[in-house]
Amino acid sequence: MANILIVENNQETLGKLTEILDQAGFQSESCCNLKEACEFNLDRFDAIVCNLRLPASPGTEIIKHTSTPVLFTSNFA
Repeated sequence: MANILIVENNQETLGKLTEILDQAGFQSESCCNLKEACEFNLDRFDAIVCNLRLPASPGTEIIKHTSTPVLFTSNFA
């Protein structure tokens, strides 16, 4: 079973992503900003789902802290 980190500051979006991943059989953990994400050992995750527009720093900064594959999301239209 894959272990996925979700980095998302919007609680509604976080809830939906968690629900979808859980229903698909994935284990997930979550946090709401890059600072919290970097407190995890990011390389222990199989994948990271990260919002591009996080408070205080852009989500793209996460790639500087891990070699884990990252899927970026945005609810900005």
